[in-house]
Amino acid sequence: FDVYRDQPQVLENIRRGLAGESFAAIVDAGELAFETQYSPVRDHNGEVVGLTGVARDITKRKRAEEALQESEARFRTLVEAAFEGIIVFGNGKILEANEPFARMFGYESAEVIGLSPLEMTTPESAELIMKNIKSGFEKPYEITGVKKDGTTFDIEVIGKGCLYRGRKARVVAFRDITEIK
Repeated sequence: FDVYRDQPQVLENIRRGLAGESFAAIVDAGELAFETQYSPVRDHNGEVVGLTGVARDITKRKRAEEALQESEARFRTLVEAAFEGIIVFGNGKILEANEPFARMFGYESAEVIGLSPLEMTTPESAELIMKNIKSGFEKPYEITGVKKDGTTFDIEVIGKGCLYRGRKARVVAFRDITEIK
């Protein structure tokens, strides 16, 4: 209690352990972070007579996780602020989509996840998309999109292969060019 008097979180964990509880906790100690395990030590009658604590320094891992979360938040802000519809497409379905993409096709954001983007185009456009994916084509091209209500509209598309959660995927940007045409 003297050593950790300036660490109220550690003192609370010690009290819990001495009360007979075994548990794990993350402890922040200034600039450092520790993954800790607490186990009461019992005598032959089962009475708590001490505490065993093991701490592993996870500072680097915790900082890396925080940096990743911050990076993901910045990326999500950028993607949601884009004028284009953006999706991540893999295994025949939409894995991620921004709000402008969903709106462009007349859907709510949650509705498009899991849909096939090929079903959101005319059959001729779906054919062209598959040809371009197979050939690795990464320049803009035009297709005809089909909205949820069945209306069609002109789109400029550009896609590029990427890794998504360790698997091959494709990130694709869609721009409604109806007014331009």
